[in-house]
Amino acid sequence: MNPKDVKKAVVVGAGVMGNSIAQVFAQNGIEVGLVDVDDKALKRALDLIRSSLGVLAEFDRVSQDDIDMILGRVHPSTDLLTSV
Repeated sequence: MNPKDVKKAVVVGAGVMGNSIAQVFAQNGIEVGLVDVDDKALKRALDLIRSSLGVLAEFDRVSQDDIDMILGRVHPSTDLLTSV
């Protein structure tokens, strides 16, 4: 499989590694389901991703205009079956 053929991914666990992995997928145009059993963990993960993207924007590594589009590719869920 060619990595460029990947269109969707699922990350199980919204902790430190999970939110970072989801961010990398989303930044590269991949729709990503971010799954955790805890709604608070999902909210925290999205907040961390938004903050990280903000820092990247400050250093011109990502466009400020693209942040909402990137975040829109991250689909938080507590249900693995409906994540993406």
